[in-house]
Amino acid sequence: MTTAAAAALRGDELRPVPRERAILESFFTQLGMFSFDRAKDYVEKEKDSTRSAGAIWTALLAALGHLAAAEKAYYNMTFLGQKLGIEW
Repeated sequence: MTTAAAAALRGDELRPVPRERAILESFFTQLGMFSFDRAKDYVEKEKDSTRSAGAIWTALLAALGHLAAAEKAYYNMTFLGQKLGIEW
């Protein structure tokens, strides 16, 4: 048995990541680094470039843009509360 065949049987071969998964991983990585504007711009750019995609995918990308905006607003509220002396 060849090395490639043995690797295929074990499941060790590298498989390409689906485009949708790569987009989601990149989006949530950017959110995790507090790059809210970059994450929002990224999904909006993907939404514009995938006009022919299904309605569900387009709606998900739109919702992710709203999520990034909401996360940014929530993140900024904690600093506002600290400036005003409000405990959360």
